[in-house]
Order: sequence, then C-alpha cells, then structure tokens
Amino acid sequence: MSGVPAHLDKIVWNDSLVIGVPVIDEQHALLCSLANRLLDHPEARAQHEFVVDIITELGKFLILHFKTEEMMMRQLGVPADEYEHHVRAHNQIIDEYADLNMAAAHGGHHTSLEIFNLVKQWVGDHFHCSDAKIRNYLPAPSAAG
Repeated sequence: MSGVPAHLDKIVWNDSLVIGVPVIDEQHALLCSLANRLLDHPEARAQHEFVVDIITELGKFLILHFKTEEMMMRQLGVPADEYEHHVRAHNQIIDEYADLNMAAAHGGHHTSLEIFNLVKQWVGDHFHCSDAKIRNYLPAPSAAG
C-alpha cells in the first residue's frame, strides 16, 4: 500500500483564508475539509463510490455556500458590478463542477487526486481573489469598553 506522496499538499485552513464573516468562514473550512478527503484515496477513479459520494456532497455544498455568500454580499452592500462579477465567478465554478460530474457519470477517467487539484484551484483562486474582497465591506470592529 502506498501512502500519499509528499507532493500532495492538503488545503490548510489558516488566517489567510479567513474573511471575517463566521458563516462564510465556517463553510470555507468545511469545503477545505471535504476537498482534503479526496486525498484519502488519491488514485481512486471518479466512478468509485468513495469519490462519487464526495463529488455529490461537493455539488450540494457549493450551491448552498454560493447562495449564502451572495446573500451576505447583498446584505453588506457590495456594489452591483462587483457583486455581479463575483456571481459570474460562482457560476463558472458551478459549470466546471457540472462538467466534472458529467464526465465522471459517463465513465471519465478522473482520479480523486485530479478532482482534488481542481477543487484546490477553485479554493486558491476564488478565496484569495474574489472572496477576500468581501473584507472591504465588513463593518469596522467596535472597540470593547
């Protein structure tokens, strides 16, 4: 049995990923954890029950998370152009997820590792480039007396 090669770096939840909205941060941490589960069996094919379960859970979670994030952005008063750009980024991820899901359902040869790398790319690009901008609209912390 081979272990996970050293080059398979899990997504590490750290302060650089914290947005400052507890519900979003919690969902981001859960998304990282879900993605990391794919590395438990990096060579498993997309049709393997283990991978199918994670892909299914990932799709449901992405939709829930994006709805939550978009609602929060509206509540925070994010400008319309920035909000629409963010929604387009969410839709692109959902489209990529749908393509992945369809390929897996039709016998595609994606491995658990390949799926993890795609999710890791979403996390890296979207968290750091798009979600980080939400911080700009959070109310300033009040000084506790």
